[in-house]
Amino acid sequence: MPFFKSIRLISTPSKKHRLSLKSLSLINKTLKASVLILSTDKGILTHREALKFKIGGLALCVVH
Repeated sequence: MPFFKSIRLISTPSKKHRLSLKSLSLINKTLKASVLILSTDKGILTHREALKFKIGGLALCVVH
């Protein structure tokens, strides 16, 4: 039985999607059980951890 339903890539080398703290807080309300993986100054974090540290970053993928 698979643990993840799907993993969707967001940023590519030619198209990078940066998210600010404000946009992360808005996205947090819409991502029910999904997890957004970010590359930040503190390393690779989930969107919930990034909100705790109050930092934004480069959106890598969404795990459902």
